[in-house]
Amino acid sequence: MARAAAFIYGVVALALAKLLSVLLEFIVGENSVTQAIWIVAVPAGAVWGYRKQKAKPGQVWTSREWIDFGNRTWNTRRHYPDGSKPLESRTLPLKAVAAVSRAEMYEDGMGYTSLLSEVNNLVRYRQPWPLTQVEHFDTEKECLAFTQAMAARCAISCWQFREAELEGGEAMLEKLS
Repeated sequence: MARAAAFIYGVVALALAKLLSVLLEFIVGENSVTQAIWIVAVPAGAVWGYRKQKAKPGQVWTSREWIDFGNRTWNTRRHYPDGSKPLESRTLPLKAVAAVSRAEMYEDGMGYTSLLSEVNNLVRYRQPWPLTQVEHFDTEKECLAFTQAMAARCAISCWQFREAELEGGEAMLEKLS
């Protein structure tokens, strides 16, 4: 968000610098001062946008996800150091979590992602809603092998999902173990 704000403010500063330099060149003629406006205004606008976004309450947080093998739970926690929002945490029993090998189509090719998803969402919606993305792979074989090994290590179910575009109509969701 802060980088996007820096870009937007930089573009706005660019437009304002152009307007101001044209106006000053009309009044005093072209000189080094009118040319220096560009050098100062654009970086200043970008920095201002970045700092303004970072200063908003609730915009900066720390997050952590982990699996507690002792209690057999998947956990996530988000903390706002500025105190603008309360601590957000979520815990799911591991029996409610599944490892999913996901194959999807992108503009520039195929993508394979190993992720964790809630079993209820897999069954209800017939597609994974990621709790967290674990790893990206170049091939489906690597992704599937990693996901199966992760599921075995965590003693959770393992699923394979392929988007509808790859299956010629309907998405494929299959429980592997």
